[in-house]
Amino acid sequence: MTDTATTENGKRPAGLDKAVVVGGGLWWYQGQRSRALALPWSFDDVTRDFGDDLYERMLFDSRVAACDILLRAAILEEGIALAPAVADADADGYDQAKELLAFVEPQMEDLETALDDVLWDMLACMALGNRVAEIEYWPFDASPQPGRAVLRSLTVKPRESTAFVVDPYMRLLGFVGREQGRPLVSTGALIDPATNANFIPREKFAVTTFRPKNNDPRGTSDLRPAYNPWWLKMQTWQEFLKYLAQFASPSIVGKTAKGATVVTDPATGLTINAVDALLDRLIAFQNGTAMAFPAEYEIQLLFSQGEGAAFFRAFTLYNNEITMAITTQALAMAEGDKGTRAQASVHQDALGTIVHQAKRSTCRMVRRDVLRNLVRYNYGDKLAPLTPLVSLGETEAEDIAKLIAAFAQLQASGYLDPSQYAGVDRQLNLPPRAAAPEQQPPPGGGQQNGGTTG
Repeated sequence: MTDTATTENGKRPAGLDKAVVVGGGLWWYQGQRSRALALPWSFDDVTRDFGDDLYERMLFDSRVAACDILLRAAILEEGIALAPAVADADADGYDQAKELLAFVEPQMEDLETALDDVLWDMLACMALGNRVAEIEYWPFDASPQPGRAVLRSLTVKPRESTAFVVDPYMRLLGFVGREQGRPLVSTGALIDPATNANFIPREKFAVTTFRPKNNDPRGTSDLRPAYNPWWLKMQTWQEFLKYLAQFASPSIVGKTAKGATVVTDPATGLTINAVDALLDRLIAFQNGTAMAFPAEYEIQLLFSQGEGAAFFRAFTLYNNEITMAITTQALAMAEGDKGTRAQASVHQDALGTIVHQAKRSTCRMVRRDVLRNLVRYNYGDKLAPLTPLVSLGETEAEDIAKLIAAFAQLQASGYLDPSQYAGVDRQLNLPPRAAAPEQQPPPGGGQQNGGTTG
């Protein structure tokens, strides 16, 4: 890279527009840069060693599932809201941005599977590393809007039905997928996208990748730090079951009559040891409902003196470690009842940070993978920058009242400009306003349908 190219600002090294360093250790010896790799489904040490469905199995645990459901519900609580890419009525592109919003918004509401359900499934990427949904359009001869590409469905696919295809620099090119009547997907192998019948271009899919490492589109799992406490919990369940089987019900202790050493078995007429004979009768009693014993026998019930407190403490420890690993804090779940209000607030803020990041990532996926292509197919590449904005709400519910009061004070002092109302509405998780900005009331006060403040 010693050559130079002249620009307006002088000279710069040539080759800045090309990738040089490969995206993983397996590429350096391949020597076939024109080919691509279908990545295997396992993406970390435990999925490689214990099965690529490990994290799906972990989600059957009640605490793991509770943390996962908590995060997904918090992310999708407000639902998807769309807004024009240009909010200022006097700015260039405002009318086109409004037109694109009017074209896109009804399609997102008319998907065959509700968008909220699709996004709930896609957010499983937090546990599984990634989720992939195939984008399908109505056939042109059956389109609800003749001559236009109209969204029909976003269908989330099983993990084993697709495999990521990357170039030597770990850039996602597309997928190989299981198609009806074609061979199964071959993962971990080099392919040629130009000739492979199973290769499907990237733009055919919406992809959520959770916290990718080294640009790996398979992502990482938030369950990986929880694997050790989960595994210990699974082992402890087995021991706890043994404890319950042995000590939850009383044991029966019998004593033979004083001096009794042998008795005659009434069934066989044979002489047997008196202790063995009593044991047989006690076992029969344990498996039955009633038994009669000679008066000289002594029968007692032996109860366990412990309540399995060690097991309960162990399960509490494992659950706290699982919660900490997934949500980075413990007070979001039941074990935080001894914490102070200040501690709970700090922990809620920590959880809110994760939720906000996931919201932005989800909104970026919807806008980039779904809406942008929908705009491109119908209006051309030039209008792609005006793709409607996507929001899942930016503020926690408990903070909205404070923000409304603060914005009202700013409005009363004359600080807020009408051009800022769109941003304020997004901050308050409100739908975009229909009327012109100058006709709007101040945020959090006055009439809500285009009226003025009193």
